[in-house]
Amino acid sequence: MSAGQAGAAFGQHDGRFDRRRALQLFGGAGLAGALAACSSTASDNPYSDLPVSIGLLLPQTGSRKAVGDELKNGFELWLEQHSGLLGGHPAQITYADEGDTTEKAKAAADDLLRRNVLAISGVAGDNAILEMRDSIEKAHIPLIGSGSSPTALRLQTLLYMWHTSYVGTEPGKALGIYMHTLGGGVSMVAANNVAGRDSVAGFIEGWGGGSGAKLADPYYLNSVEGIDQVVNKIANSGNELVFCGLTGQMAIEFVRAMRKRVKETRFYAPGSMTEGPSLEAFGSLGKGIFTASNYSPQLSNAANLAFSSSYRAKHSTAPTAFAVAAWDAAAVLDKAIKACRDKVTADEVNLKVGGVGLVTSPRGTFQFNQTRTPQQKWYLREVRNDGPVLVNALITELATLG
Repeated sequence: MSAGQAGAAFGQHDGRFDRRRALQLFGGAGLAGALAACSSTASDNPYSDLPVSIGLLLPQTGSRKAVGDELKNGFELWLEQHSGLLGGHPAQITYADEGDTTEKAKAAADDLLRRNVLAISGVAGDNAILEMRDSIEKAHIPLIGSGSSPTALRLQTLLYMWHTSYVGTEPGKALGIYMHTLGGGVSMVAANNVAGRDSVAGFIEGWGGGSGAKLADPYYLNSVEGIDQVVNKIANSGNELVFCGLTGQMAIEFVRAMRKRVKETRFYAPGSMTEGPSLEAFGSLGKGIFTASNYSPQLSNAANLAFSSSYRAKHSTAPTAFAVAAWDAAAVLDKAIKACRDKVTADEVNLKVGGVGLVTSPRGTFQFNQTRTPQQKWYLREVRNDGPVLVNALITELATLG
């Protein structure tokens, strides 16, 4: 789908979000109610007829398309419920395909920069965000990322790259802190990529050097072909606890092989392992997997009750942490652009992002820290049945990180 086609599908006319067209596309009664409910907020009252141009960089093709769909759903839902405005300006959205390679992602980002967008949001891949780092910083265009922020990105002195999700080490760190209290030995296995190594580094940091069993060296997988060898080593270790920094088909095949060999194995993983479409792919095999996430649809705060209800009504499924991060990216842009008043430039928006303060989110209230990522709570979830449906059931709060 081209940028123009995507914009038209989203209810834009000449590049703008058109309220009447949105009512036609998304169901008049439901959306009208949502828009009416939001009409009293300041940011929904047009401050200017001049549109703001935002680039939405998402994987629309390839292995991460499902994540891209979630990011798109979250960002678009925010706009639908706020009259298509960001900071009182009509939002002009240009879509770009992140694809499945770093080369394609960087080319798409460079194209958005050439279009002189005010800001960019989205980006699902860790390698992709690292590849476009220098281009973003050189262009002085703020990027409000919705995918995880790799540790390597946070080691740089950055001025224009923000994330509404989390740092890649944080899910592992939250689980490391928690699992150290369980006692017993733990085996670690992860994908041999940026996300996998970040998750293990976080787990080791969270586990710390206190009392209890020491950690053995982690196992890193390049493909499913190496699973059997790792399963045998873990089975022979006698460890029943496994920290699992895997996603996709590799995660499914590992869990299947491990449970076939040692039925008592308990799996703990970053939330992305069982999030959204991944949970569906696991099916009953996923029951009993514990994950750490910054979000659960079962959180009872007012913002989440409203958000999850609207999301379920529109998409007939529970929202994910990906959708929440994108929703929050739109909310942050709204606050920053509004604060610019009549001086809406990329540099000014970037400055105002740093001053948005507390953000009321479906995940709970968060704020940006010095690394331009959220300080936020982390939760333990377990894959369980809720009636006939598998869910990531909320168990307990783990830690506040960031």
